[in-house]
Amino acid sequence: MDLLARKPIEEISVEDIADEAGVSKGLLFHYFGSKLEFQAALVRNAGEQLVAATAPDLSLAPVDALRGSLNRYIDFVEQAPNLYVSMLRGALSDVPGMSGAVEKSRGQIAGRILTIMPALGVEHSPLLDFAVRGWIALVEETVIRWLHERTVNREEILELLTGALPGVVLAPMLGSHDVLEQFFPGFSGTIEPPVPDAAAG
Repeated sequence: MDLLARKPIEEISVEDIADEAGVSKGLLFHYFGSKLEFQAALVRNAGEQLVAATAPDLSLAPVDALRGSLNRYIDFVEQAPNLYVSMLRGALSDVPGMSGAVEKSRGQIAGRILTIMPALGVEHSPLLDFAVRGWIALVEETVIRWLHERTVNREEILELLTGALPGVVLAPMLGSHDVLEQFFPGFSGTIEPPVPDAAAG
């Protein structure tokens, strides 16, 4: 992870890893047939570390466990932001070995959340699968943007992402017209068109 924190994964050579590990380049090529295989192994390892680092503390209240996991998620990303962006948005994100490793990590995180949901009174359903996967996409996109645009602080990001999970899980109920009318009347009414700015004309 130290090397990945200093350089984008696309720029890390087998020689770099050999020097860092104190082994020969030939030994690395014995285990990895190509640079892409070697990079895919790095991504798999990073994904496994991310999943392990974000394991929830189930002795805490669910919202505190979720916040703690997200806090460690951001800690992990900040150790190697270049790797995180490369895995999700970079040129390597479309390489089969890389994308498969990333999708495996997503699946493990989603599975972890879905396993806990029945204990919170939320029944499993195909729609819940969609909701949790959508939340993971929100986390990824939000963290990537935050890495590039520090216009809000870390605590605000944590609050947003922590609140977003119950939000997407409850979204089918909140989206009904009756609920919107009761709790969010502005959403169930009509929107008046904006008045043109005379000065702008």
